[in-house]
Amino acid sequence: PPSGHRGYGMLDFASGIGLAHLLARMNLRLAERLANLHNVFILNTGRCGSKTFARACAHITNYTSAHESRSGLLGEPHFDYPANHIESDNRLSWLLGRLDRRFGDRAFYVHLTRDVERVAASWASRSYTGMMNAYRYAILWHCPKDATPRAVALDYCDTVGDNIRLFLRDKTNWMDFRL
Repeated sequence: PPSGHRGYGMLDFASGIGLAHLLARMNLRLAERLANLHNVFILNTGRCGSKTFARACAHITNYTSAHESRSGLLGEPHFDYPANHIESDNRLSWLLGRLDRRFGDRAFYVHLTRDVERVAASWASRSYTGMMNAYRYAILWHCPKDATPRAVALDYCDTVGDNIRLFLRDKTNWMDFRL
């Protein structure tokens, strides 16, 4: 890597998906659609490049960008994002009703995806902590004891993806973005 390299994870120097390529794709697709919209939400499963995407968006000069910046807040303050802000937070997929109530079609939404097998493998490697532990034991509650971490992670990815697609069904300001 060149000196001064900031590190952008899976987007580092990858042919066809490098940082310069990502920013060019974002600028071309978003510029026209964002003219009258003040917030952008990156909806995703997590483990799909969402943190890297937020870091790349930090180079956009007329928007701020953050990753999970309000995830610890309760109630309405959770959704008090500043104007001209891009937020990437996989936990928003569990708060889509409240996101819709606050922003509805007055924001721009990006459904960020990555190969589901790779995302599930990443989640499966974290199966006994955080989101996977909560999904398996608190959301699914009676998940079969013999369910593999991979099977639980794939189920999680399907659930979150379906939640996001359902949320976007009546939105006019959105796009799919696959890394």
